[in-house]
Amino acid sequence: MATITRNDCEQNALSKQVKDFAVLVPGYIDEIYARAVKVAADMAAQDAALVRPEAVYVTGCGDSYGASMAAAPALRALLPGCTVHPVRASDLAGHVAAFRLKRGVLAMGISVSGTTQRVLDGMARAKSCGAFTIGLTGGADSPLGRDCDRTVALPQPEVSAEPGAPAPSVLSYAISCLGVIFTGVGLALAAGTITQEQAEGYREDAKAYCAACGERCQEQADDLFVLAQELMGCDGFDFVGDDADFATAYFGSCKFAEGFGAFTVYDDSENWEHVNHFIKDTRHMATFSVISKSSPSLSRQLEQLPVVAYLGRKGVVVTDLPAERIEPQELHVISLPEAPVSWLAPAANYLALSLLASYMTALSGEQFFRGFARPWNK
Repeated sequence: MATITRNDCEQNALSKQVKDFAVLVPGYIDEIYARAVKVAADMAAQDAALVRPEAVYVTGCGDSYGASMAAAPALRALLPGCTVHPVRASDLAGHVAAFRLKRGVLAMGISVSGTTQRVLDGMARAKSCGAFTIGLTGGADSPLGRDCDRTVALPQPEVSAEPGAPAPSVLSYAISCLGVIFTGVGLALAAGTITQEQAEGYREDAKAYCAACGERCQEQADDLFVLAQELMGCDGFDFVGDDADFATAYFGSCKFAEGFGAFTVYDDSENWEHVNHFIKDTRHMATFSVISKSSPSLSRQLEQLPVVAYLGRKGVVVTDLPAERIEPQELHVISLPEAPVSWLAPAANYLALSLLASYMTALSGEQFFRGFARPWNK
């Protein structure tokens, strides 16, 4: 059997997106910023209260739900006095109490295609209860774009893939995260809580950070390929993170499942200590810990790491902390650039996990999404 090289692994669509990230995403940010700022200005012209919501609900399915969690810290920082709730689309569609979706509340729905039915259901319900709705979608003429009060039109990246075999999208996830973040920037600018100079500064910070993360990931490609080979003997993977890091852990878990059909779980660092660390087959289990130096629960996240090593699991830490802060030393550290603003970190800190998933998919001989040829085990 021929040996699979790193170059072989980089021919699939997921690897190509990671490779193109540093070049493409800064341009997407310019587009998103301009559109989000205009939408917020139009809202303020209609009614100044619209850009000062008392609560924001952000929803989506799959990666879009991950984006809602990833962008929540940015909205909390940019919209003082506003409570921010990333929610599953099924919850917004039927479980969030109707009185909470009243006038003065903003609901954002993320669907790049604009056709995800449960997102449409959730946004329709929020609107019927009195909330103002913004759709973040690839097309203003999509069902989501038509049904919402306002639409932030997201760029639609072209992802090359084999015919009939779609690939997981890193670029669409980035666009979704950044769409929500810069909608928050636009609202803050229209409300007068930040200046034009600050808003443009956040735009430039995001461009520089995304480019830096993309470049760093390419520098780490050899190391990630070796790690991918080492992890091929694992039967299960758990991903751990808190707050915005939880969104990155969730996204990494999704790419492993979509890529090569891995059994994955995700949790926060506290609950991991209560539940996941009791999983029995530790020699065939790998734990990924996503840790940002700005995390309010940093001490608890660092306490988890020696437990991972003690259990005999393969431990991988994705972090912007200096490597010397990570103990014990046998853990594998994937070093990230530090974000210029902490809430920008989840806009790009998932790239190494995505490239790792791409390599492991190629090494396993699997098709993305199992080629949609159910049942998967045949």
